[in-house]
Amino acid sequence: MLLFLLACTPVPTPVPAVDRWRPADEPGGWAVGVRTEQVADPRGGELVVEVWYPASDDGAPADYGLPYALDSLALRDATPTGGPHPLVMFSHGHGGARQQSVFLTEHLASHGFVVVAVDHPHDTIFDYDEDLVPVVAARRPDDVRFALDWALASTATSGHWLDGGIDTGAVGMLGHSFGAWTSLVLGGGVLDVEQGIAYCEAMDPAGCGIVGAIELDGPPPAPDPRITATMLLAPGGWYSFSDLGGVGPALVVSGSRDGDLPFEEEQRPTFDALGTPRTLMVLENGGHFGFTDGCALVPLADCAGADDGYMEPLRMQALTKTVVTAFAGVELLGEPRYAAWLEALAWPDDEVRWEAVD
Repeated sequence: MLLFLLACTPVPTPVPAVDRWRPADEPGGWAVGVRTEQVADPRGGELVVEVWYPASDDGAPADYGLPYALDSLALRDATPTGGPHPLVMFSHGHGGARQQSVFLTEHLASHGFVVVAVDHPHDTIFDYDEDLVPVVAARRPDDVRFALDWALASTATSGHWLDGGIDTGAVGMLGHSFGAWTSLVLGGGVLDVEQGIAYCEAMDPAGCGIVGAIELDGPPPAPDPRITATMLLAPGGWYSFSDLGGVGPALVVSGSRDGDLPFEEEQRPTFDALGTPRTLMVLENGGHFGFTDGCALVPLADCAGADDGYMEPLRMQALTKTVVTAFAGVELLGEPRYAAWLEALAWPDDEVRWEAVD
């Protein structure tokens, strides 16, 4: 009789896992939460970080406290869900802010990434101090490093809202402009301050105003071995490194009409010096600030778009968030379906130049 009853007991049908994958050029399958945190700085004081993450849809629409409106997907303090998720650290540009590229950080979170962006003290739109630029340059990599320490400690802390939410073995580095230089340091570059100063005295390329007079108060900041992939938007300052061969796998996204860090002078040599595999996407007629949401605030020349011969900033954003998500999806998520966007055939020839080195 017992065997008969067991034989007649219905076996529950397994519930298939929800496939939240979406094409890289579309919003991902997750709702996006965002929180602001104060992180202890071992050097003294605190660092402010913004965290985007896959979430339920139970939060209020996010207000970033910026002097311009954003077309935001995020929900403030929404409940985290799923995990563990790959982590992407973001470093903003010179005089930018942790919220400068919400179009990108929110898009990544919707595709299943946790994104942590830190404000670099005295180099944001809110507290910029030109006299401190040489000191800020030396401190920037550790700003990110300490924010990364906080994120990994938080995901290992029972009861923390990030508890179990981060895949500690899948950490990427993403930065724009000065943030891309910061990413080069953390991603494996060997900084040589004296070499950079000597090169700037002799040649004076565009990036020397930032990295040509770094003031160290100790050893130069070192790479962070926890970084497994590096994504660089409008990078420069290659001459301040003795070796960039340790940076890879790497993605570089550039604008051919970048007036702040000219492509041939700053960005092309940076790409050529990176390790392998490395991939370059050049946006034809793209400027410097289309990689940010800043065109809504400051009407800079390259924000004028087609009216002044530039790629429209919104088009730059669409291309950028697609390729960064695809690269992070392959390198950090290990999701092969994103690979379709990592080849030249995926992009219009009149908008994109593409180069990959294995």
